[in-house]
Amino acid sequence: MKLAGFSWSIGAALVLGLLTMDVQAQPEAPKGVAKDLIAQTSTTDPTLPTPSEAAAERPGINYIGAGLGVGLGGQGTNPLGNSTVGAIVSKFRIVNASAFEVSFRPSVLLGTDSQFVLAGTVDFIQAGQSRVVVPFLGAGGVVGTGSNTGAFLATGGADIRINEAITAFGQVNFGFFTANSTTVNLILGAGFNF
Repeated sequence: MKLAGFSWSIGAALVLGLLTMDVQAQPEAPKGVAKDLIAQTSTTDPTLPTPSEAAAERPGINYIGAGLGVGLGGQGTNPLGNSTVGAIVSKFRIVNASAFEVSFRPSVLLGTDSQFVLAGTVDFIQAGQSRVVVPFLGAGGVVGTGSNTGAFLATGGADIRINEAITAFGQVNFGFFTANSTTVNLILGAGFNF
């Protein structure tokens, strides 16, 4: 009986000793090592392209090129919609936001009465995104020579990556010269990226 009581006393003492034992603090890792561990354990998505890879797989940020402007008709006799002409087209990115880009797209439609198309567009591509086709929408103005002095312009289209050096483009322009004179023009061509 005395032996059993003694065993219980030893057991209780061991449990109390374990419960009251001070837990020693682990040594703190050097600051440089901690930063390296955080960098190694940071999560990255391997399916997403790096910024340089994304830039290599998208149409040119800036380009200048040539194309064919085809008049698709409309009301009135303005050359924007009633003739087939050559076109000099360019694009310059001016804003690189996280969800979209803003570009300035000046063009010249060459013909009997040349037209200067000045448009600003929103390009639907996110920063770091890899896309071969980038659609855009915008507005601006048409400045004509001859009897057609100018008009409001709505435009839309897409840039298409061909390779690192060349971007193809398609663009539809709606010119509102007067209340009774709305014309439509399609431009197709390609430009050199820079």
